[in-house]
Amino acid sequence: VVQRFALFSQTHPDLFITANPSSVTYLDARRPLLFSSQRAYCDKECDNVTIAKTQYEFEIPIFKKCVCSATYNNYGYGLNDLNKASMYVANQSISVVRERYLHRSVRYVAGQSDVCNLRFSSCE
Repeated sequence: VVQRFALFSQTHPDLFITANPSSVTYLDARRPLLFSSQRAYCDKECDNVTIAKTQYEFEIPIFKKCVCSATYNNYGYGLNDLNKASMYVANQSISVVRERYLHRSVRYVAGQSDVCNLRFSSCE
């Protein structure tokens, strides 16, 4: 929620702190490649140390049999279909939202015992 507030708020706080986010809104259609033929993860994929030290590659996902391939980048997880979101979101230009966010001070923190959920069966 804090990350979305940082994206769409027209106020000017000095700092936004997002702690243990369960999801993020991506600024374009690309998503991190979680598994690559060049990397072997074993059981460390969602370990916070591994996440912090990994430099991810991003690309537009290829969905083979996913029901939500046309909607994975909609508001919540992406910036498509903002007109279906709340009024303070729907009335904003994507280019203005991106530009404003790039100039904000946003910090992401994760607790040492907080681990991510691997939900690869969904199209988030």
